[in-house]
Amino acid sequence: MKLLGFHILFLVFSIFKGDQLTSCSHNYCHKNAICGSTGDSYKCFCKNGYHSIGPEEQSKRICLNINECLLENINHCVSKQYGGTCTDTDGSFYCGCAPGFKGNGKITSKGGTGCSDIDECTIGTHKCYRGGVKHSDYCRNNFGSYVCSCPSGLKLSSDKITCLPINECTDTTQRHKCSREATCVDLNIGYKCQCTEGFKNGLEVNNERCIDINECAVDNSGSIQAICDFVNGTCWNTRGSYVCFCKHGYKRNREVQHHSCIDRNECEEYMHNCNITNKHVKCINTIGSFNCVCDDGFVLDTNKTNCLDIDECSSSADSEDFPCIYNQLIKAQCKNIDGGFHCICPTGYYGDGKKKGTGCQDSSIHPKEHCGQAQSSLVDCWNNKESCSHKTSTDTCHN
Repeated sequence: MKLLGFHILFLVFSIFKGDQLTSCSHNYCHKNAICGSTGDSYKCFCKNGYHSIGPEEQSKRICLNINECLLENINHCVSKQYGGTCTDTDGSFYCGCAPGFKGNGKITSKGGTGCSDIDECTIGTHKCYRGGVKHSDYCRNNFGSYVCSCPSGLKLSSDKITCLPINECTDTTQRHKCSREATCVDLNIGYKCQCTEGFKNGLEVNNERCIDINECAVDNSGSIQAICDFVNGTCWNTRGSYVCFCKHGYKRNREVQHHSCIDRNECEEYMHNCNITNKHVKCINTIGSFNCVCDDGFVLDTNKTNCLDIDECSSSADSEDFPCIYNQLIKAQCKNIDGGFHCICPTGYYGDGKKKGTGCQDSSIHPKEHCGQAQSSLVDCWNNKESCSHKTSTDTCHN
């Protein structure tokens, strides 16, 4: 367009020649205008790259610069969105390419090379640094530019090219992924999760999840971590720890540092349920437990805590369990007493009347003799079975 304007001006200018050109010798055209003689007068024409803003009077016409960069149909530069630039100058302009692009900036249809992206990551003109050294692995090319990135454990500084260590244990933007059962330990690059006592790695990456250790169970090495008495006690696993218990009938041995269970004497510590208000009941300690026992002539009740008198006379007289002599000839009577019994021989017989005792003997064969010095004594002893024992107020017979 500017070239066309120049030809027009040249044509007009060339019409006026010879003496006719003298009219431009003392013109008042604008500095950005060209004078063209018209006989005894002249005209002012704006130079190529300038345009007139009036007034009509030639000597006062002003020529201002045309900003060709605003007129795409004139400048033929690659548009900005494709990396092109247009720079206006006084009376002209020139095309170029923005940083990150290469070429002369003119569209190819007008004989230019256009603008093409520069891959800074490939040719190494980027500024992505790690430890003071360029690393193309952390450079990503963009159209007309590039972006730096950082490996795990590092983050971009404010300059967008330098990688700095991240403290994931305290950083709120890139926080660690350690579970609550683990402690975060910051490393030069990255971090690690350290399982707290009582927990172990749950096989996740970097110990991010820790699971409870069952100290009471046998581990892969065939051992048990818990220090409990597994003979007289037991182990109860808790979250992150464990608790030792003694079995019923045992208690903690406080005289040793490690956990050990010893027998508890329930009888001495009054931790039994024997009915000791009954004089015939006794508590006997056993290893890990106790027993309620009865005096002779008594038997435990169904609860095994109290003693009841045995009624030895309750059996049928003609049964084998009946304790007294009882047959067709001798029928001894049975009298139950607290903790025992008495057998009473029929008249004409003497003895204890018991099947497992002296039985009942015919008194006509072995008569009684009076025993006792006191007149109040009513005791008669059998002279062939018993001896007479004299006491202050009573006399007794004994074998």
